[in-house]
Amino acid sequence: MRAGQHSAMRTLLLSILLCATALGQAACSERDQAETDLKPWDSPQAGGAKAAWQRDIKERMRNQNDYDSTR
Repeated sequence: MRAGQHSAMRTLLLSILLCATALGQAACSERDQAETDLKPWDSPQAGGAKAAWQRDIKERMRNQNDYDSTR
């Protein structure tokens, strides 16, 4: 190999190594999704009303029950 080819291969290998390291660091720095302590009724739709959220869930379950719709 000539000196120019050796230098180009070394640069390419170093670039690949740096990209792999950067991807590895990005993957390791993800935030844990379990850090947040949000409850389902804290959503904008429910507005923080736990009782209303539970009532809506029960109503949705009743509407999805095929047994109730066939009687």
